[in-house]
Amino acid sequence: MDKHNTAAADMSFVVCAMCNNAEVFYDDEAGEWSSLGDATEVALTIAAQKAGLRKADITAAGTQSSTAGSDAATSSPGGVPFTLLAENAFDSDRKRMSVVFEAAGNAPAGKRCVVTFAKGAPEEILSVCSHQLGNASGFLRQGTTVDGRPARRTVEEIAVSVAASLSSNIVPLSDELTRVAGETCEKMAGRGLRVLGMAAKICYMDMDEAVTEEALGLAWAESELVFAGLVGLIDPPRSGIVESVRRCHTAGIKVIMITGDHIGTATAIAESIGIIREDKPSTQRAISGAELDLLSDEATALLNPFPSVFARVSPENKIKIVRALQQSGNIVAMTGDGVNDAAAVKGADIGVAMGLGGTDITKQAADMVLMDDNFTTIVVAVEEGRRIFDNILKFIMYLLSCNSAEIILFLLAAVLNLDLPFTTIMILWANIIADVPPSLSLGMDPPEHDIMDRPPRNPKSGVLTKTTTVVMIIQASFMALITFAVFLVGVLTPFGRTVLLNDDDTQTDQYVASIFHQGDPETNANENKFAHIAGARSVAFGVLTVLQLNQAFLSRSVDVSVFKTGLRANMWMVGCVLLSFGLYVMGVYVPGLNTWLELVPLGWPAWLVMFGAVVVQVAFSELTKMVLRAIGRRRTKRMGDREQQYYGHDQ
Repeated sequence: MDKHNTAAADMSFVVCAMCNNAEVFYDDEAGEWSSLGDATEVALTIAAQKAGLRKADITAAGTQSSTAGSDAATSSPGGVPFTLLAENAFDSDRKRMSVVFEAAGNAPAGKRCVVTFAKGAPEEILSVCSHQLGNASGFLRQGTTVDGRPARRTVEEIAVSVAASLSSNIVPLSDELTRVAGETCEKMAGRGLRVLGMAAKICYMDMDEAVTEEALGLAWAESELVFAGLVGLIDPPRSGIVESVRRCHTAGIKVIMITGDHIGTATAIAESIGIIREDKPSTQRAISGAELDLLSDEATALLNPFPSVFARVSPENKIKIVRALQQSGNIVAMTGDGVNDAAAVKGADIGVAMGLGGTDITKQAADMVLMDDNFTTIVVAVEEGRRIFDNILKFIMYLLSCNSAEIILFLLAAVLNLDLPFTTIMILWANIIADVPPSLSLGMDPPEHDIMDRPPRNPKSGVLTKTTTVVMIIQASFMALITFAVFLVGVLTPFGRTVLLNDDDTQTDQYVASIFHQGDPETNANENKFAHIAGARSVAFGVLTVLQLNQAFLSRSVDVSVFKTGLRANMWMVGCVLLSFGLYVMGVYVPGLNTWLELVPLGWPAWLVMFGAVVVQVAFSELTKMVLRAIGRRRTKRMGDREQQYYGHDQ
């Protein structure tokens, strides 16, 4: 700061301090520095304090000597150096803020000295300037202290110097300075700096002239200003933002930056965090609000490629952007914190407000409020939403495949005029032990490893798509056919007695008559009195039960191998399957319970059949998933070939 000891630099610091509502102070209780106010104004306040200026010192009555560290301006006894008369708050249309103060002791007799300070977008500040500061030396420092540090003037001396500089050290604003300011602004913006223009002016008014806020309004305060200089601020991206943007891209979500900053600043920041990418020409378009004003809603929606950066936008521009994206069939999530963002947040499909820095009106208009004001939280929410949807799909597919298998099994028996493979109590027991615990554990399944690498699903499609419906039917048919085959072998061959744990060999089996309703009706009324039929039903029930329990593990992903999803990722499922399997074993071997369930104890041949059925099921499932992955790769390739404008359909 001492390197550039000029009146223009010092005046810029004065504007930083005076045209500002932020506070920076040392919190004795917390033992650290704290701040209140907008982040940009906090940065300007810190810059001013490092230059030796504190607004609290300059605008308060100096009854004692006060310092802001060793670099603060000292306040001598006397009157109030500056008294606030009016403030014209920043808005997105003017892109400026101005304040009007009365400077004590700097006016001729019968006059009052009124000083205006303004800051804002450089082009907007320059548009209301008529003069510029001359090449005079700075006025904030006077020599050095005994320890070699720059000595600071008192606030009264600063007030006098400000008035003197604005009165005598000004020249008409030249085209050369305007050109240089524009070029400098572009260079600073290209480095990712947020650039603000600083200006001020002085006016001597009659004592009897009105100094109300109406009289000192925009038309008077923001005209005939004296340009002081440019101030650059860097707003470093939060940690994790680059990775979050990358994850959005891989998830098919196009991230668009909408900002009031200079287009150069916005572009530089967008490049640094990955919104604009060198390898994606479709992301490299940036336009300003002024350009957007020239386009209709229809023309905006047809922009190809659609811009990734919008700079110097107005509230109307934000609404136009949201509508254009929606007209193109996109789902739009809009974030915002200020009052000017409320309309666009309200109009978006998903409005997101900032919980820490957001205004109440924006929070009320939003569908979701971020309690940490962190973009990464949105990405985490997207991942969690996808996980929930995936688990709902897994839950539905599991239950439908298991229950459809039972329906198909009974339909096969009816078509072939066979007796039912299971009794009513068996079906009820199967639904209790094989449906409820495993399906509930699917709701606890963690996200799949590629959950953020998929394109977004069509919001108009149902939970079950054609693909998942076909897969569910195939899975159900497979379980039904395996179970039905085991049942037929058991009732049509001696295998029905081979699987029994204890076979007294006293019954004469009527294999064909007892199952195809060709024998005595009284005999067929209770087929379970035949040992081979009881064995066939019990082993078929066991096969269907273990297939359904194994299906829970296979249902953890539609197309990812079970050997990749693993077992330990969802220990809830392991526990629930073991519980269900234990209940099945109890139903087969516990005396009394197996009689009630009409099951008989099974020997080791039955367990070999069950194990073989599970092995075949896994092999069939892996083959099905391999086909689905191949189809998915071809579909992804076709989508990539057609991609021109967006990464996907989510915004």
